[in-house]
Amino acid sequence: MSLYANGNDRQPPHSDAVIGILGSYGAGGQACLSSLLKNTSFSFRLGGRNCKKGIEAAARLNGRGCYAQVDALDENSVLSFAEGCDLLINCAGPSRLILDTVGKAACKTGCHYIDLAGDEVVFDRLAPMHDVLREKNQVFVLSAGIFPGLSGLFAAYWAEKEFDSVHSMRMSFINCGESMSQTAAYDIVYSLKDGYGQGMVCRKDGKIVKSSEGPHFADVRFARGKFLLYPSFNHEFQHVAERYAIGNAKLYVFMPPATMQTLFQIRSDESWQTEEQTAASVQKLVRASETDCQATAPHTCYMLSMEGESSGEPKKLEATLAWQGSSVKLIGEIVAITARQILAGLLSGGRHLLCSGMDGNHFIQQLCTTQNGPEMTWHTETLDCGVI
Repeated sequence: MSLYANGNDRQPPHSDAVIGILGSYGAGGQACLSSLLKNTSFSFRLGGRNCKKGIEAAARLNGRGCYAQVDALDENSVLSFAEGCDLLINCAGPSRLILDTVGKAACKTGCHYIDLAGDEVVFDRLAPMHDVLREKNQVFVLSAGIFPGLSGLFAAYWAEKEFDSVHSMRMSFINCGESMSQTAAYDIVYSLKDGYGQGMVCRKDGKIVKSSEGPHFADVRFARGKFLLYPSFNHEFQHVAERYAIGNAKLYVFMPPATMQTLFQIRSDESWQTEEQTAASVQKLVRASETDCQATAPHTCYMLSMEGESSGEPKKLEATLAWQGSSVKLIGEIVAITARQILAGLLSGGRHLLCSGMDGNHFIQQLCTTQNGPEMTWHTETLDCGVI
């Protein structure tokens, strides 16, 4: 049993922590492990179904951990894996199949929990555990990826740092130059099937309404060409808007042409009625993303605009966070910072999204000062106001 199982127990020294990683030999798991190995003395338990890959991954730890076979779809298997861990990180998927299996096991064994995905569906399913987690001082952080994840945290950081109140918010998210993983493709197809995520809508006067704007092109200074952005909305952005009482909010997402065309076709044909159709749709999405990623080098960018008030004066902010290179490495840094904050006792118990559970100021500073970290630029101005 972890020391965290008792709410009154002090957390163990963060250097002594045992971290279990599900999906540890995949790209996301390896990126998280690589970031967590730097400048720490954590021990690791690597988990997955493929023994050969798991043992090979553990052999590279130089004595700092081991491999244990685990099936993320089986709660009893996860329970056995999590026993003795201080923190459980889920890099396995698809999230729509795992759902709250890992979260329930983490709650029972008393360890903290980070999920790279775990968006709206999992967040809602874990709602009954929130009070129990608070009592036991267990921290669950979901959506600890780039989108959702860093996208919402970036917006929350600036809302708190520069404003007393925010009236409007606009964010554009671009991630390109990389092919889509099968796990990500499965989650997208399942989300189309289940109706999660909202396209061509925005928040106006506190309500979700059909957007009056269509797709538009945007320039990104460190990338070649223009990027076509589509109006969108999601659970995370709604969460940020509600938390800061932002009446008007718009979110735009870059969708490359082959991927967008394939998504339209899958939705039009409802190509998810059987397991065979779902698998075929996933392969189509992956192939489309492979075609799209040839057009540009890998990069991730968040462009944010906010208007509100600060010290009684109208204020406007323009901020950009840009990462050049593989987004999976960025995810590794996000998870590593999250893990360190949790194990250092900086977060309160309960289930959180990354955008609401973290110390945003500390997080962004840590992220931007990592070696080869993202570049952040911003500009603020006090708006002229008067009466006519």
